[in-house]
Order: sequence, then C-alpha cells, then structure tokens
Amino acid sequence: MSAAEDKIIGSSWAFPPRFNQHEQSAVMVTGADNIAQSLNVLFGTQRGERLLVQEYGCDLSSLIYRPVSASTAATLKNQIERAIVLYEPRIILQKLVIDTSDSINGKVSIRIDWIEEKTNNRRNMVFPFYAAEGTLIPAKS
Repeated sequence: MSAAEDKIIGSSWAFPPRFNQHEQSAVMVTGADNIAQSLNVLFGTQRGERLLVQEYGCDLSSLIYRPVSASTAATLKNQIERAIVLYEPRIILQKLVIDTSDSINGKVSIRIDWIEEKTNNRRNMVFPFYAAEGTLIPAKS
C-alpha cells in the first residue's frame, strides 16, 4: 500500500498497544492493517464494555454456548453486519460468510469481504471464533 493510501485510510495505535523504545512513541498501524485491526477489536468487544460508546461491539461471546444452527449463524451475521455499518465507516461490506464446518471442534470462521470506501481497494479477512475460554484459543480435542 502506498503512503498516499495510508494517509487516506488513516492510522491509529497498534492493538494490542505496543511502544517503540527507540522513538519513545506508540507503535502505529496504517492503511489496510489499521482497518483489519479495527475489525478485530470490534468483533472482540462486547456491547457495554466501552464506557463512552455503550453500543460499540458485536456481543459474539453471548453466542458462544448456543448450539450451532442456522438461527445462531443468522444472529451472528446480523450482529456483525450491524457493528460494521455503525462503527467501521471506512469500508463497504461486500460479503459476510459464517462457516460452521469446523464447529465440532468449537470453531466458527467469519469471512468478510469489503471495499475500502476511499481507495476502492478490495480486501478480506477471516476471523476465527472459538467456543472455548479465552480469545482465539482453539478447543482441545
């Protein structure tokens, strides 16, 4: 990605926050990495968790112990779509796929395809959602 595209999309602190000792500053992310990290934070945040923005987040953990069904997948999809529309204005959601094929192992994959609104670049990511304690920890077999 070019420096011009980075400026268009913006920059923010890396997540989790890290610091550069030599420059005595926070590590920053720009461009597509900034959007991907923003989406990861959005998906990992429960509504009500942010004091100043109570509606921010997806409430994915509220679905963690529900049986994997078409209804649960639809609820998951609706929560994610809502959160993206409200809290990630830099992208236009093109496709959202909930893959439950590995649910027997406690994993549901969330694939998101989007267009960066200002640059018109197409991007995608897969967010693994695990039905186990902790975040991004696969269930033991």
